[in-house]
Amino acid sequence: MKNLIYVFVLLSAFACSRFTKDNQKPKPVLLTHKESVDTLRGKTDTLKSITYQLLKKDEADKFLTEFDLTPTIFNKDQLDQYFNRHDGFFGKSNYRIEVYWSQVEKDSLQPNVYHLTGKTKFKENINSYTGTITIDTIYKFKDPNIAERYYEEGALMNDNLYEFIGKIELNEDSAQYGSGSFKGRIAIDFAKKDKTETFLWFYTPETKTKGAGFKADGTWTSYTSKSQKQFVFAKDLFVFANSILTDFSYGEREVEINPKYRHLGWQNFWDMKEWWHDEPAVAVQ
Repeated sequence: MKNLIYVFVLLSAFACSRFTKDNQKPKPVLLTHKESVDTLRGKTDTLKSITYQLLKKDEADKFLTEFDLTPTIFNKDQLDQYFNRHDGFFGKSNYRIEVYWSQVEKDSLQPNVYHLTGKTKFKENINSYTGTITIDTIYKFKDPNIAERYYEEGALMNDNLYEFIGKIELNEDSAQYGSGSFKGRIAIDFAKKDKTETFLWFYTPETKTKGAGFKADGTWTSYTSKSQKQFVFAKDLFVFANSILTDFSYGEREVEINPKYRHLGWQNFWDMKEWWHDEPAVAVQ
């Protein structure tokens, strides 16, 4: 029997627009995992504490050797490239930044290292980068607030939730304008069904991801001026964005961006331009 959790994933994993009958213009509405979390976990005044178990070095090494994180965080399907575009906040003003992953590959010799290539977009400036994710810690965790009835019987139990924690570094092309280096930490939560099937986990906001699936934060340093700016980006930024900008968004599953913050790069959120292409994308007929 299909369980409710997969329904919630389908309903809330991607952003989408909604049209009005009058003018067919998209409203600034998107889908996030907020409502799914509330539905799966019940009342906040009855929540129990989650438990963490640090994997020992030999266990972690074995896990990293056998497991490939790539399909969990990267979609190779060229028809669904928006899966690889992530939103974040940048600098003191918390202006919007976008980070796109064009390729993620596991290192053939170092099983805890993943190589990244892609592009960043801040305002109208687009830079290419190469980088790495280096996993240094693995936890198994249990969330007693997720009832077993929400899992597919025999396929996923509550002791198959994991969190990878490590370093992330994205080095933009120094020949490009306004380039620099992003250095920080990344946390990735996922559920493991078997050796090949996993999916990002958004339903335990007490973890280091804040329930965002994955969350990266740290410091960007300019190559030329050496000035620095703080950054954060995530798979589902909107589950914790209100803790950074007060009342940044409101609503549960359907979330609206507060109009007073739209000048920080969100006014064109629904343009859905594929800015990461070297050449303008051609629409498929």
